[in-house]
Amino acid sequence: MSSFKFNNERKKYIQIAKGWKRPTWAPLKRNFLSTPGYPGARLLGTETGPRPLPVPVGIIVPDGTNLEMLKEDVKRRNCKLVNNGSTSRAYI
Repeated sequence: MSSFKFNNERKKYIQIAKGWKRPTWAPLKRNFLSTPGYPGARLLGTETGPRPLPVPVGIIVPDGTNLEMLKEDVKRRNCKLVNNGSTSRAYI
């Protein structure tokens, strides 16, 4: 398992599941212009979409701690995630 900073705090009970990998490519949308009577199409442009990063997160419950309180702490608001492996990248 890998760990990360959640809202600029390292929480020992939150871990990324083993085997998680970032997608290699962001989704692309190609815009083509096709003309009736002519074969093929002309590329007008390419739009790059956001790269979705589904991160499987595991919560390790310490002894004497309520799991529901830990889940509420995580889902309370969107926060920045910084992975230990690549500290120069942040995910929101």
